[in-house]
This record gives sequence, C-alpha cells and structure tokens, in this order.
Amino acid sequence: MSDGFIGGKVEYIPQHYPDSDEITEKDPNTTKIISEEQMDFSANWMETLLGMDLEFYGAESQAFKVDGVVFEVLCDPDDGYRSYMGGVIAHKPEQYNFYSQPLATVRLEKFSRQEDEETGMDESTNGFQLIDTQDDHIWLEFGTHHHDQWYPMFMFVYMPKQESPEGGER
Repeated sequence: MSDGFIGGKVEYIPQHYPDSDEITEKDPNTTKIISEEQMDFSANWMETLLGMDLEFYGAESQAFKVDGVVFEVLCDPDDGYRSYMGGVIAHKPEQYNFYSQPLATVRLEKFSRQEDEETGMDESTNGFQLIDTQDDHIWLEFGTHHHDQWYPMFMFVYMPKQESPEGGER
C-alpha cells in the first residue's frame, strides 16, 4: 500500500502511517487521517448493496450518492505511474452537491472485463458499475484498469445519459 489514498477532495493518510513532520505540515482541510476499520466498514457496507435497486443521485469528485449515502472512491496512487482503486469511504451527503431528486434507480454490480472491446488488446478492468434498472445504461464505472501487468490505472467514469435535441433522453 502507498502512503495514502487520494479522494475527490481530500487525501487520506492511514492511521498506522508513522507520525512525521510531513503529515502535520499538511492542510487539515485537504488531508485527513483514516483508519483501516473505517475503510473496511465502508467497503462491507457497499458490498451489502450489490444487486439491490438503489436510488441514484449522481456523481461528483470521485463520489456517488445512492439511497441517502455517499461513497467516495479512493485512488491508491502507488508509485505515480501506477494506480489502483484503493477502497471506498462512506460519508454524509452534506459535504457534496448531488441532485435533490434521484436521477434513476440503479443496481450496483461487480464487473470484470478481460479484453478491450474496441481495440481487442489484452487488457483487463475490474470494479463496480451502477446500472440503470430501466434500460441497462451504465451511469458509473469505477475500479482498476490494467493496461498491461505494469500499468494499472485507477478509474472513476461517470456517464450521464445524453439528451436528444427535443429535450428527451436518448
């Protein structure tokens, strides 16, 4: 594991990281200490939602809101060239600007692709998707994309529905 995790708005330093002047010099508004228990609890909570119908309120800053809970997806920057999905943290929604009404009912699912469909290259992607229960539109995909064994990359891809010129959804 790297020294910390990068969230959408904050860098999270694991609680077990040795105290140093480097941490105490960081801005407390952009750096937070996090425990393994917090990350485990949040990950377990998100796992319980797999396959359930959830009200989706949008995504912003590496975070998404479902059924009144915000999950922030954390990037483990590893060494600067490689990055991974490091975990999730559950938050109260007050820290974010999500829609007041749900955009859709979605289902949270794990996914794994072993080949890039567009290029046919041997690449893999593992993570989670929020899939619209009405039309199977993928609203959000997050996880780790492996370009090859040397260059994994953290991904958080929000894909709102496109609107047609007449104002309806496509």
